[in-house]
Amino acid sequence: MIRKHVSILVLFVSVVISNGIFKVETEKNVIHEKFISAFPAANNINKIAFSSDIDGIFTEIYVMNSNGSNQKRITYNSAHEIDLAWSPDGKKIAFSLTEAVIFYDYLMQNHYSYEICLISIDGTSEIIIDTGKRSRHPAWSPDGTKLAFTSEINENYDIFLITLSSGSVRRLTENSNDNWDPSWSPDGQKMCFVSTRDGNCEIYIMNSDGTNQKRLTEDSEFDGLPAWSPDGTVIAFTKWGYAEGISDIFVMDINGNNLKKLTYSDSWNVHPAWSPDGTKIAFTSNRDGSWEIYVMNSDGSNQINVTSNWGTYKNFPTWCCQGLLDPYANIFCPASECYGYDLWSVKCIDGECKKDHIIEENSRDCGYIPTYPPNTTLTPSIPRSLGDNLILITIMVCAALITIYVFFRKKFG
Repeated sequence: MIRKHVSILVLFVSVVISNGIFKVETEKNVIHEKFISAFPAANNINKIAFSSDIDGIFTEIYVMNSNGSNQKRITYNSAHEIDLAWSPDGKKIAFSLTEAVIFYDYLMQNHYSYEICLISIDGTSEIIIDTGKRSRHPAWSPDGTKLAFTSEINENYDIFLITLSSGSVRRLTENSNDNWDPSWSPDGQKMCFVSTRDGNCEIYIMNSDGTNQKRLTEDSEFDGLPAWSPDGTVIAFTKWGYAEGISDIFVMDINGNNLKKLTYSDSWNVHPAWSPDGTKIAFTSNRDGSWEIYVMNSDGSNQINVTSNWGTYKNFPTWCCQGLLDPYANIFCPASECYGYDLWSVKCIDGECKKDHIIEENSRDCGYIPTYPPNTTLTPSIPRSLGDNLILITIMVCAALITIYVFFRKKFG
């Protein structure tokens, strides 16, 4: 009788453990598959796209790790790709397609054609957005549903907004001077942009519907190429004109105060682009004799040349992928996953994801996305480690062997 009870007990424990394992594995796989389905470009987190003529006479789009390694070409066009902007979900890059690269034509004073295009990150699908033949500077809304851009109308440049699903276009600025190069606030409520309406190139701010336009900078230099920080507190931009052949990158508060210079070199330093977590800024500089992509800390320290392909042209850096890390973005953003019944956070660096720390022990809600405090980086999930699975499988096998042993002892004495 005792042996019978032991056999039944062991079998019951085995079944419970087995069911628990398969339940957790099933839930875990569902969460992971949902993430992979929603974000096939998740491994591009913290990578940088840029434009370069490394492989020929045309500037094509390349993607690399943020340290400059693993550079891969994704476009093959008989034209130039400039003004790159990586989509918030990491799946696409918006860019301007043009017949000639004129780096100094930031004001678009030369009459070249520019068309805004979208390309998938694997280079397999490229489309032209119907924004006109003289359109540049695409800027994704944080939710990825719209593009702000610059386009010529009546020989002036203004900022427009296109809804990608419908193709409907709305004009945001309208005056007798030029307005261009929009950059969204991370909550999608505002934009900063460049305008000559007061006689000089200055940076302005407005609501994302075009209302309440206000000037932020006021000086004799040329201020342009604005980039709003991921935490929404500062704007990086380029200032030049105070010395021939020299430009530098600055940051300021979103009200125009607390101006701080980040680069110091007798060269061009342009096109600042924030990392998703706001700790670093990529930019373009010719300080070493050719146009290269550099990365620095957000306070201007530790400026490093990450491309180092001397004699070639690199420009227009854009960092992936704000939408995967941005708590303001209106997209599914899995931050953690269930390991057993413990809820873990996961950190991803250059596309490599690892478990970081337990958020909640004995969680019964596998795949639960907790509410994070401000400035917390949300990161994607990864599967249960092989070691965790082996332990559970070993327990199952041992339980099954004990059950078999008890059965045969009872059967044959």
